[in-house]
Amino acid sequence: MARVIHILTREGDPLPASVIAAQETAGHETRVIDLTEVDPNGDYSILLEEIYAADSVHVW
Repeated sequence: MARVIHILTREGDPLPASVIAAQETAGHETRVIDLTEVDPNGDYSILLEEIYAADSVHVW
């Protein structure tokens, strides 16, 4: 089982949802971080922790 992080940078993009669903069906541990909902001056330390802990990172 791979640990996959998805970083969303655009609102309303349908492709990530289908890829994430397929990975979850395959049994991968998936995490989604939506940067469209984050304050630009916010703390990104959680994002960095998730990136370093993941086996694969996808940016949409």
